[in-house]
Amino acid sequence: MKHAIFKRKTGQYLPDSVITTKYAESELECSMHCTSVDACLSVNYKASGVDQGLCQLNNSTTSENFGLVSDDKFVHLSIVKR
Repeated sequence: MKHAIFKRKTGQYLPDSVITTKYAESELECSMHCTSVDACLSVNYKASGVDQGLCQLNNSTTSENFGLVSDDKFVHLSIVKR
């Protein structure tokens, strides 16, 4: 199993960088999906509302000049160390 350290931002998600979509029971499970994909650098996890459990794997992070969008139903997790 691969490991990573993630930075968490609540109420935000990263648009336009999704490489695949999965479903997860928790933020932890979603982050584990990300660590299993080499191209994954961050995830958008939908914590509430319609499609709760949506786990979007992204090939970018906010540090690469992409801005986060506010949405209180999401949590954004970005890898800071693999």
